Amino acid sequence: MNEAALKKHYHQLYTESIDKIQDKGVVTDELLDDPSDDRRGITLLIRPRDEVKERIRGWLQVMQKEEPGQYYYPTSDLHITLLSVISCYSGFHPEQIDLPSYNQLIRFPSG
Repeated sequence: MNEAALKKHYHQLYTESIDKIQDKGVVTDELLDDPSDDRRGITLLIRPRDEVKERIRGWLQVMQKEEPGQYYYPTSDLHITLLSVISCYSGFHPEQIDLPSYNQLIRFPSG
């Protein structure tokens, strides 16, 4: 895709999103900032090595100069969500499942 087509594509995504937001077609999670939100689950994350995080941090610093109003993860929080093992729901507690069995199923071979 050439640069003009890419700009046109992202402009279309932007305008469609703005239309949905203005028409209240986008619903936010009402409990997102609620301290009484008790929804929990289990997610498999990949935490990059320090040298990878430093390269990402350098790139994010460049982006922050261009778009300072955006949220950027702190370097300590950088991760890749690989798999939602148990989707979040109210009332979930890890004691309800056999954690060693889950660990055995998703453990990567060392090496």
